[in-house]
Amino acid sequence: MELNIEEILWLYLSKGQKTEPLSLSLAQVESCFDQGLVEQPKFTKKTWVEAWQKYWQEEEAIYQLNKKDLIYLKRFLYSEPINQPFKPENLPDQKQPKSWFLEMYHKVLRFETSLELKQWIHLLEGPLKQKFFYGEKYNYNSKFKNFLKQLLKKKPSVIRHLECLVESLTKPQLADPFALEKGPKKTPTVLPSFKDAYQGREKENKLQSLHKTYYEETAKKPALKDEESLDFLEEIVSLEEEKDDQVP
Repeated sequence: MELNIEEILWLYLSKGQKTEPLSLSLAQVESCFDQGLVEQPKFTKKTWVEAWQKYWQEEEAIYQLNKKDLIYLKRFLYSEPINQPFKPENLPDQKQPKSWFLEMYHKVLRFETSLELKQWIHLLEGPLKQKFFYGEKYNYNSKFKNFLKQLLKKKPSVIRHLECLVESLTKPQLADPFALEKGPKKTPTVLPSFKDAYQGREKENKLQSLHKTYYEETAKKPALKDEESLDFLEEIVSLEEEKDDQVP
């Protein structure tokens, strides 16, 4: 299901409302920014909220939005291609050297998380090495994948927020919530290496998106102490170890 960014915004805001105009709270308007629908860092949350001032209804203390109003709001919305969110479980179990995991960062994790390269290297050479390194290679297995899932959940990038939002809005609703589990099991896609094409961007678009969304945004972020920013990641590893100890 291919949707443009205005349609995605409308789908997101119109949940539970079937008629125009939509009645929206300030929290709903702000959540559009948090979900990555707004072009960042070009526009701040304050700028986005101010753009909605023309739709504010003082008596009802709500914003009212018609579909035709999207023409004006489009200028504030994310303008690059939106891809499928990365799913660690789609990669097969395998043993790979450190270079493969550095490539994973450069081709995938730097887009999908807010983790910096030095933090990823710290994890590879510390807790992940202790738990998954055998011989000359790391064991990319179900537990490693679970660690990455937690990382993606705890430290998502703005882009991943948007990718996951679009996926949730466009995937078919199942009458039977267990239908997927009952269906035939899919074979994981074999990706021996991470190619630039994995993100599904044409080279030009990808570079533009990378520059606008990551380099500028990262430059404006206040630096965190490594110990603070990595605490939760090492906690995840220790939790996994506790689970192992409980297995009879």
